[in-house]
Amino acid sequence: MKRVTLTSLILILIFSMLVACSAPTAPAEPEKPAEPAAPAKEESPAAPAAEPAKPAEEKPAEEQVLNLLMRDITTLDTNDATTSAAFVILAGVHDGLARAFVDPETGLDVITPAHAESWEESEDHLTYTFHLRPNKWSDGVPVIAQHYVDSIRRLLNPENGFSYAFIAYDIKNAEAYYNKTEGITAEDLGVQAPDDNTLVITLEKVNPAFIKKIPFVSLFPIRLDLIEKGGENFATDLQYQAFSGPFKITKWVKQSSVTLEKNPEYWDAENIKLDRVEMKIVEEQSTQAQLFESKQLDMVSATGDYMVKWQAQADKGEFQSVIRNIPNTQFLLFNMISGGPSGLMQNVNIRKALSLAINRPEFAELVYGRNKPAYGLYPPALPIGDLEIRAEIPEPLKEEAERLVDDKEALQALFKEGLRELGKSEDLSQVELLYIATGTSALDKAKLEYIQQSWESKLGIRVKFNVLPDGKTLRAERLAGKYDVQWNSWTGDYGDPMTFADLFITTSGFHVSFGGYTSEKYDATFAQLEGETDDAKRLALFAELEKILVAEDFGCIPYMYLEGRNFMHNYVKNLQFPLFGTEFEFTRVYLEGK
Repeated sequence: MKRVTLTSLILILIFSMLVACSAPTAPAEPEKPAEPAAPAKEESPAAPAAEPAKPAEEKPAEEQVLNLLMRDITTLDTNDATTSAAFVILAGVHDGLARAFVDPETGLDVITPAHAESWEESEDHLTYTFHLRPNKWSDGVPVIAQHYVDSIRRLLNPENGFSYAFIAYDIKNAEAYYNKTEGITAEDLGVQAPDDNTLVITLEKVNPAFIKKIPFVSLFPIRLDLIEKGGENFATDLQYQAFSGPFKITKWVKQSSVTLEKNPEYWDAENIKLDRVEMKIVEEQSTQAQLFESKQLDMVSATGDYMVKWQAQADKGEFQSVIRNIPNTQFLLFNMISGGPSGLMQNVNIRKALSLAINRPEFAELVYGRNKPAYGLYPPALPIGDLEIRAEIPEPLKEEAERLVDDKEALQALFKEGLRELGKSEDLSQVELLYIATGTSALDKAKLEYIQQSWESKLGIRVKFNVLPDGKTLRAERLAGKYDVQWNSWTGDYGDPMTFADLFITTSGFHVSFGGYTSEKYDATFAQLEGETDDAKRLALFAELEKILVAEDFGCIPYMYLEGRNFMHNYVKNLQFPLFGTEFEFTRVYLEGK
């Protein structure tokens, strides 16, 4: 093992980040990106020790307040959070071992030390030793290595049932502990704190993707004293919260807004330039547009006419434009646990007919005016080693979907075959499916109406919607099985196909909420990935898993890969868009020339 000092490299890296993120237009993703990883036995580049010189004609804004949009969140519990909206906020108010910043040359993520000043990997690739720098929670209590141990033990405690427990399954005895294997206790997990400033994690088996997981929210440190004090109110009551990161939450108006203020106790507080971040829920894009154009919002995403308009303005230098692939797949999920209210969703031919009846390119164009049609599970920009997986393996559903998408006779024959197999009447006009969703914006309605029109016109069935008021209600209906079809999506948590493939194994923490898909073949193929380090072999296994899921079992309907179109005012500097972990990284933003 060896460690090196990288002060000069730190300054060069962050300076180049700042310059790149100030440019009017971001470069497109490279066709075959090479994922940069944290050096195995070296210290990775860290956050800047000093701010680079600024152009003389631009001055820092007197009021360093960033105004952003947010989606609704329901928890501040890092171990329990599952949504991208929660990840954005929690990554702003907490610090993990590392963060993902964007390499300005490649556009890809660099795993960068945060609370861990450096780390080392053993020769057998099974043990990682993290050296923590001094840091404090917002209430002045030191952040110590035991807080990470407590977090991992709590995350994996089967009594808690946290959805993201599987993110830590690489750790020795983790899966056995979560599955209540006799004789395995929390003390047997491969995570120890020899002292307050040293954290040692030992893996069950070698996994080349492990180091890419360490910036993830579920692995952030926790305070057991506050969790115990808050009890059932801990996750939703600010009085029981303390924050380990650049900002702290000072106000939370549920289903409306969150206010973040700079945390003076943070280890790198002198390099946090923002005084405050205001995040608000604004559903309608027309309202978002008005707020953005009047500079009451500093960054916004866009679709349709707004995207065209703002891109033209960005080309003239009036705004900054960032166009990028997002490692996100949008899909529809079936109730395969009970078959749903219709009793039909356990039949593969019915699921196949529903999948093939959606015209994916038309959906992306008519509803969004952007994004890419999806015929597989893995989105573009998802790396496997030095390769981009989508450039290496064809989408398994593409050929058949393109051939049958407008063939009503063939699609209806598939659906009727499924009805016969279930012993049901073949009268398609008597079939009604219940689709649950949230959201009442014009875009939300357009998404629902397109799916409804596609299935009703091509299959001759009826589709009923139950539009629920919020995510909490949606989850309750989903867990109660009161749906046939639901919308969902997934953004990769780290740079490896495993972050998508493990969602659909029977032991996944998302098994029930993702519809209960169960396949012995899928599970057996997935098991072959354990301990495998050869990228060619892993690629073949991931390809097989995708084919089983979407083109044999039709366990979900992938229909669209997201493409990011964000616009920022020119005075916003260093707002970054990592591929993984959090939708955007605002902790090192500053405002200049406003």
